[in-house]
Amino acid sequence: MSFWKEFAQLDRKFAWSFVGSIVGVVSIIVAVYIALVYEKKPAIQFDIVSEANVLEVREQLGKLSILFDGDNISQKGLNLRIFTIKVSNVGQVDITQPMFDQTKPWGFRITDGRIIEANPLESNSDYLRTDLKPTIHAPDSVFFEKVILERDKFISLKLLIIHDASKSPSLLPMGKIAGMDNIQITKSFQEKTESNFWTDSFRGGLLMQLVRILAYPIALIILILFVAFGIVLPFSDAADRRKKRKRVSLVEKYKDIYKSSIVDTDSIFLDSFLVDGIEPIRSLIKMISNKSQLRSALDQPDRSNLRNMIVHSPSAVSVSNEDAYRRVYVQEERVELVKKFSKSGLIRREGTSVEVDKQLGEHLRQFSRFLKSADYDE
Repeated sequence: MSFWKEFAQLDRKFAWSFVGSIVGVVSIIVAVYIALVYEKKPAIQFDIVSEANVLEVREQLGKLSILFDGDNISQKGLNLRIFTIKVSNVGQVDITQPMFDQTKPWGFRITDGRIIEANPLESNSDYLRTDLKPTIHAPDSVFFEKVILERDKFISLKLLIIHDASKSPSLLPMGKIAGMDNIQITKSFQEKTESNFWTDSFRGGLLMQLVRILAYPIALIILILFVAFGIVLPFSDAADRRKKRKRVSLVEKYKDIYKSSIVDTDSIFLDSFLVDGIEPIRSLIKMISNKSQLRSALDQPDRSNLRNMIVHSPSAVSVSNEDAYRRVYVQEERVELVKKFSKSGLIRREGTSVEVDKQLGEHLRQFSRFLKSADYDE
């Protein structure tokens, strides 16, 4: 229950409505941009996932020969290199066959090198794996079938390239697709080592930046809430534990002093004191002399809906400030006490009147005086 009390207090102290308004305005701006300005476009990416030499020989050894297809490539100043590339649809739309320029080949070529092999590795689409059909055309080019390339689908290829050891081969996409100015080329194996916090944080286009404008403040608010609860709740729990220990000590001391006069039904208000403090008991003492309030309390159903709302959903109760919240909660606890004393027969309805056992009033006042003498006022 202390958690909800702390939450309700935080909810009343901070201007969440202002924060909500800011978030709402930003959400509307993003929604209007997406609806009226933002245009979904196709985008294909050729990503060089890795590249490496087949053999790394740093020194020429007279008796060492590296043969490929019958040629000594080390003597001829050649090198074998493996490329792994990933072809992906990274746009917002599916790319269909009519979107390809049918007069131009679709695929890629390698500059300063000759392609020996081009084999599929993996894909998240069985259709691409079987129908893309990468085929080597001329020594430096690979053509693809103009298939449907659905959004977020990809296929990876392994290329074996032979090239002049003094030059570095590079990849150039071929083909034209409607709605695309060019095909993106990335080198993720380099970006992994070159990227930093800021490039990772602000990578992406205008839409991504707008989404971040909305997401980052929300994430900050959530973080502040976690930090606030992380600070408030431990202190609150510690304070509750101190109060509980103090109340337990006082109850034990009271029972020891008045053990000759304590009756079993006194446990009702003593247990209430351990949980909710003195306020409900003081309020009940005042209510005892007001028969109309007692009748009203007896007429309320068990476990008032209002009290349940306060405990389980504080934000659903219209309580403007902490004092009002406290008054409503104490009132409901007082009603619960009346109900319990009624079940024990100490508060009885007799016709239109309500009678209170004389001993109950005396014991309540006696306990209140004891707490006052002990300087307890929590």
